[in-house]
Amino acid sequence: MPTKIDRDTQILSNNIVSDKTLRTDHLLCSFYNYIKRYNPDEAKRIYSNPEDAKTLDEAAVSSSELVSGWVEYVHQTELLQELEDVLNDMSPSGYTFGNHPGDGACFRYWKNDEGE
Repeated sequence: MPTKIDRDTQILSNNIVSDKTLRTDHLLCSFYNYIKRYNPDEAKRIYSNPEDAKTLDEAAVSSSELVSGWVEYVHQTELLQELEDVLNDMSPSGYTFGNHPGDGACFRYWKNDEGE
């Protein structure tokens, strides 16, 4: 298991998590795959919930098509927020996770204005 410093270095060298669309299925797939790559224990915890696992499987399979009907929209939104919270918790020191103000589809790690 890499140390936090090693993981932070890896995250900053590949800090764009998603930059294609704002479609929920695409974001679920991109966010989860990024977490799985850099924080596999957290990915396993998220995936252990059967409803989340179904949602993430469907997103992975159907990321190029609009997914509808496989889970309630409310659950998709809650899961997306949970994944975003995990990505924010993974932020290296001095960085925060979020989207670009000029390009809402570009999610990555950004240097804090405060530098903290």
